[in-house]
Amino acid sequence: ANGGSIPSTSGWTGTGNTATKTVTYGNEYGTLPTPTKSGYIFNGWRLYGVPVDSSTIVNESADHTLVADWTTCVFNTQTFSATSSIQSWTVPAGCAGTYKLEAYGGKGGGTNGGYGGYSTGNVNLAVGDTIYIAVGGAGARNAGGYNGGGDGTKVAGSVNPSAYGGGGATHFGKTQNLLKDTAVEDVYIVAGGGGGASEDGDAGGVGGGEEGGTGAGNYGGGGGTQTTRGNNRGTPKVASAYGLGGS
Repeated sequence: ANGGSIPSTSGWTGTGNTATKTVTYGNEYGTLPTPTKSGYIFNGWRLYGVPVDSSTIVNESADHTLVADWTTCVFNTQTFSATSSIQSWTVPAGCAGTYKLEAYGGKGGGTNGGYGGYSTGNVNLAVGDTIYIAVGGAGARNAGGYNGGGDGTKVAGSVNPSAYGGGGATHFGKTQNLLKDTAVEDVYIVAGGGGGASEDGDAGGVGGGEEGGTGAGNYGGGGGTQTTRGNNRGTPKVASAYGLGGS
């Protein structure tokens, strides 16, 4: 198998690097195994450099050896942008290995909105594994960003417009869900969104790493941690929760 591993295959004897099968001159080769090799993509079998598949006619009367043809799996960085939808990526054949994940949370709304957090880590993935990606959206006036950003609210009696919403979280998960609907054990990594600017222009807290920052002014909310939700200051309209920013 030219350095690869042949699985148990009907009509063949042996596994590993070498397996054998009796074929008949003038007939088709029939079922051929599909070997695997870490870090490589299998392109097919070759005989003296010529491709051979199950329908190829045997034209050698003597014993002969088919050689597996491989291409090195080269995977470059892939970037996912905010689309207000859940995106996905599946590990292609031959490309099992360790992948680096980087997540940036969405920015809080307004000029002084807090920047989203940044998280990074490595994960081992097998061929066929699918990762689902929800990229946090930026907050806007009144509205929170995609994937859990808290909405902006207004202090009673204020003559100013409502505050800006917070940025949404960005996460990589094992299931096709928003963060609030994803079990903790199904999350590979997550980066929190930044807090939205207040109606008076006070800065929102940053998304942070292990702990988010506290917003400025009298009503700036506190950032969440890896295990606890952030706290609202003043009288919240909506309390924060797992996968959801407060208002």
